[in-house]
Amino acid sequence: MKIATSEQMRKIDKRTMEEFHIDGRVLMERAGISVVMALEEELKDINSLSFLIFCGSGNNGGDGLVVARTLLDYTNSIKVILIGDVQKMSEETLSNYLAVEKMGIEIQEVKSSEDLILIENELKRSDVVVDAMLGIGLAGALRGYILKAVELINRYGKYVVAVDVPTGVDSDNGRVYNTAVKADLTVTFGLPKLGLFIYPAREYVGKLKISSIGIPISVRNSDSIKRELVTKNVVRNLLPPRPSWGHKGTFGRLLIVSGSKRYTGAPILVSLGALRSGCGLVYTVVPEPYNTVVTSKIPEVVSLPIKTKRGFFDEDSITQISEFVSKADSIVIGPGISMEDETVKFVENLLPNIAERPAVLDADALNIVSKNKSLLRNFSNVVITPHLGEFSRLIGKSTLEISENLVETAEGFANEYDITLVLKGSTTIITDGRGTFLNVTGNTGLAKAGSGDVLSGIIGSFMAQGLSPMEAAVCGVYLHGLSAEFYASENSERTMIAEEIAENLSQVLNFVR
Repeated sequence: MKIATSEQMRKIDKRTMEEFHIDGRVLMERAGISVVMALEEELKDINSLSFLIFCGSGNNGGDGLVVARTLLDYTNSIKVILIGDVQKMSEETLSNYLAVEKMGIEIQEVKSSEDLILIENELKRSDVVVDAMLGIGLAGALRGYILKAVELINRYGKYVVAVDVPTGVDSDNGRVYNTAVKADLTVTFGLPKLGLFIYPAREYVGKLKISSIGIPISVRNSDSIKRELVTKNVVRNLLPPRPSWGHKGTFGRLLIVSGSKRYTGAPILVSLGALRSGCGLVYTVVPEPYNTVVTSKIPEVVSLPIKTKRGFFDEDSITQISEFVSKADSIVIGPGISMEDETVKFVENLLPNIAERPAVLDADALNIVSKNKSLLRNFSNVVITPHLGEFSRLIGKSTLEISENLVETAEGFANEYDITLVLKGSTTIITDGRGTFLNVTGNTGLAKAGSGDVLSGIIGSFMAQGLSPMEAAVCGVYLHGLSAEFYASENSERTMIAEEIAENLSQVLNFVR
């Protein structure tokens, strides 16, 4: 499913009206009706409920006025609170305002602080609050009567539904400048808006429903919209085939360069992620004697012990590893290798030698690359998997600065270095600079040491099985997050450990296929 910015959505609406001759009144009508249908689906019997509908003077307010009109088929307990100037309404919004007025629905215009006191009492009595004040029309921090209304809605609203976008949420970047309506349900129209998936805005959205309001599918699926949401169908269509005649070589050879005497568990977790996602052969390169920790846990792994001086990869390790590189369809490097001086030199000298192979760079490999980003330019097919802190070190910007334009910053870096970037977070961004996917599967169970190691193994496995870096990253991130959700459906997400992400992959893959 495509994801749109506010400007893209305005162009979509304009094209729908001008090229396909679908009147703006039709789009507004269907938008308002879809909100009522969503309310009925969520709350079931809405006939016995009372509704307080906050409307602005823009088209979002027009959608809210259609909601008011439509609700009259269910109940008489409807009141509209207008925060805006009737004189500034568009033709479509004004026609709905006049219709609501003609139908006898009470409209209270907010013109003073005393009006807000009356609203406070209305809010306390109302079962459902509808927010149709701004939509995608936010321009900076809230102020005036709208600010006061949002504060009152958040204080007294029992069940709150936002029309298209919660008031106060920037639909382009997910920022909340001072406050925003905290919705239980958001009904957005045509296409989901980019900011709805990004924190902190995602906390204000509640349950998200995407309603079709008559915009032609050819317009919604325009090639000019480069961002998409990762869905089950997307992943199902990307997963590598499993031909019945296949053998272990058919399903890919993955080389994992991981671990040290300080971090012996990392190669185990990477290997589990790779094997559980279908890789045929997994070779794990670990400093000797710590390779035995891996084979004692996972006998299916081909262990390749590397002689070192101190239990950390060093420059002498490169010669020992090079003979295995040619056998690999893809490589994962970084988890648990540490940041010792000799390991830094090892990575700096190894990366140019493996640049022709599809690769995943994670953890300590990324921290080393952050000091010499030119190393990334050697690769033609590479995935890097930083979390926000690692990405901050990589690009030399603060996490706050990155968060203000998270998606655009990620896209710019991926494009500059011609890489596939997986920027891990509660919403994970997957981009190669030319196209971008947002993934929202997962939960706080993933906030545990080792979960990123499993992800690297999954992505490396899919690359070994023939997927492109972008395809492997999309599948890996989605399945990794979904595995955490499956675990939490029967257990507390607090108790999940990284190993269980890999163990759940069988169930998750059966669900997706």
